[in-house]
Amino acid sequence: MDKLFGQKNPQRIQMRTVVQCPHCGFKITEKMPLIQKVKVFHCPGCHEYTTVEQSACCVFCEFAKQPCPEVQQRMLDKVEE
Repeated sequence: MDKLFGQKNPQRIQMRTVVQCPHCGFKITEKMPLIQKVKVFHCPGCHEYTTVEQSACCVFCEFAKQPCPEVQQRMLDKVEE
């Protein structure tokens, strides 16, 4: 069973976050998917496309206030150990 769905306190995982464009600074609130990794961000402000580096996790881990749900879960697992 996936830990994201079987966890004790699901409210601790943030599913929305503010993403800031690295080109123009435009901020937008986005919903983060549970399963797929978002590797490309299209800014509605400047219309630039930004691709995260291959070694990076995803757009949310690079340009947002909150990391993706998977990384948040790993952080919670470490705290609970």
